[in-house]
Amino acid sequence: MGARTADEEALAIQRSLAYQHGIALSINQLGVIALAEGDLDSAQRYGEESLALRRGVALGSPLLAEIAQERDEAEVARSRYAESLNLSRQLGDRR
Repeated sequence: MGARTADEEALAIQRSLAYQHGIALSINQLGVIALAEGDLDSAQRYGEESLALRRGVALGSPLLAEIAQERDEAEVARSRYAESLNLSRQLGDRR
């Protein structure tokens, strides 16, 4: 079983449980896979969907910042990294 298939199955399980945190993580992971495959458009869609969910559970992710960085959009990347950091800090993550 490949990573994409495993993450799609995980997403289906998370959705069946209506577990928003897990859904956000699974969608984000699909975005990471798309980014690694060079599919920036799919990665962006996954990242945006994940971010919307993450905002609801105050969970940060640098995926959208990494996509902006790949697209040489420095200001967008900087803003996305800052938002991810702020969301993570809301949960007490001090890394």
